[in-house]
Amino acid sequence: MNKKNQVIIPIIYDDVRPFSEGKAAVEYEGKWGVINDTGELTIPYQFDEIRYFSEGLAPVRKDELWGYIDSSGKTVVPLNYLNADSFHNGLAVVAKENGYGMINKDNKIIVLRSMTCLFSLIIIT
Repeated sequence: MNKKNQVIIPIIYDDVRPFSEGKAAVEYEGKWGVINDTGELTIPYQFDEIRYFSEGLAPVRKDELWGYIDSSGKTVVPLNYLNADSFHNGLAVVAKENGYGMINKDNKIIVLRSMTCLFSLIIIT
């Protein structure tokens, strides 16, 4: 509801993530899509999970693999990670079979380490 007590986003969703960058991930009948701040569905329900938009991209999961979409729903980083976090300062933490690492928005691996080493790196810098 807005400040005028008007319903902006109908109460039809199974789950809703908080808005970020004017968009919110919503779950409907087991699939996730994205709505804008007027409640319009801008990315169809097609993902198993969607996290928060950050720096114009959101981590998405489909068939157990993670990648990234832009605000139009276009896949910009292929879904080939075991886990993926949001971008911060141009980098995101991702998981592969051989450990955790950090990628940039061009999907270039910047750092690949064990999980313990990676979190130590993040805390120190």
